Amino acid sequence: MTLAVVQQQSFPAGLIQQSIDRCILELNDLLLTLIDHAAEGGEQDVPGLTNRGHGCHPKSPVSDDDR
Repeated sequence: MTLAVVQQQSFPAGLIQQSIDRCILELNDLLLTLIDHAAEGGEQDVPGLTNRGHGCHPKSPVSDDDR
């Protein structure tokens, strides 16, 4: 036989937690809307950045002979 003990939140504490959760969800929704709106413009020109390569080349695998 197994006995499970669950601590229940008091009614006011539960309401406060739900209120905080709802506010966080609403803030997330607002921020995601703003980010989505900003991303609709597609690519943006950033000063100082170009599409040229930066000199990084993938490394070739190192064989046991090179070690």
